[in-house]
Amino acid sequence: MVDDAARDGRRERRRGRTGEAGSESSRRPNYHSLKNPFLPQPIFSDDQVAAIHETALRVLEELGIKVLLPQAREHFASAGALVDPDTDMVRIGRDMVTAALASAPRSIHAHAGSRARDLTLELGSMTFLAGCGAPNVTDRERGRRPGTLADFEVLMRLVQHFDVLHMLE
Repeated sequence: MVDDAARDGRRERRRGRTGEAGSESSRRPNYHSLKNPFLPQPIFSDDQVAAIHETALRVLEELGIKVLLPQAREHFASAGALVDPDTDMVRIGRDMVTAALASAPRSIHAHAGSRARDLTLELGSMTFLAGCGAPNVTDRERGRRPGTLADFEVLMRLVQHFDVLHMLE
């Protein structure tokens, strides 16, 4: 037979896990403001990053990119890029790229349908996303099958329900 004191001790431990009055809010993290406590782990050395950047600048400057939208080509031309109207190729100089990188914001505020779900995307902030779409769906009643619009709506409801998921990718 189990001792009553031991049983009461187990109840207290269980109660402590589920939270007592007033302690539940302290155990619920605000998933919208999580910060990564670790420094980014570099995949490339500084020399490799510089070489990749230099190569990208050379490609944009010498080879260019094909821009199909005429309004976009006009925008690039007005900013100082070299535009070839025959081939739709746009060559972007180093100075334009450097100016664009310097003007990039340090953070982006993403507005959601509800203000409570707004996000600030910045270096060090953690954002959790659900996979995009439902190309295939598996459930207990019907098994695996191609996804439908109704399945996508269920996925959207799930993403909106869980506070740990910030957005749908």
